[in-house]
Amino acid sequence: STSKIFIFQLNEEAIGQVRFDFENNVWLIDYSIEKLYRGKGLGKLMLKQILETFKSEYPILAYVKIENIASAKVFDSLGFKKNEIVEINNKIFQIFEKWKTSM
Repeated sequence: STSKIFIFQLNEEAIGQVRFDFENNVWLIDYSIEKLYRGKGLGKLMLKQILETFKSEYPILAYVKIENIASAKVFDSLGFKKNEIVEINNKIFQIFEKWKTSM
C-alpha cells in the first residue's frame, strides 16, 4: 500500500497531520490534531487545504467513530457524503466518502 503523510506546523511546532493510505483502489484519509490545538477549527482547515491539492481518480473514504461528532461535522462540511455504518473491533464507524477527479 502507498501512504502519504502531511504534517502541519505552527511556529515550527507540529500541531497536526493528515494521512492518506491507498488500499483496494480507495484512499483512506485520517487526521489528528495535538490536544492543545483541538476545537479551534484546525482540522477542517488542514483537510480543506490538502483536499484542494490532492489529485486522485479514486474515492477518498474516512472512517469516523460514531461518537466523534466534531470529526463527522468536518467531513460533512467538506462535501463528504455519509455512507454505511460499520463495526470494526467492537467500535462503530460512520464511513464518509468523497470522489475526487484528477485535473
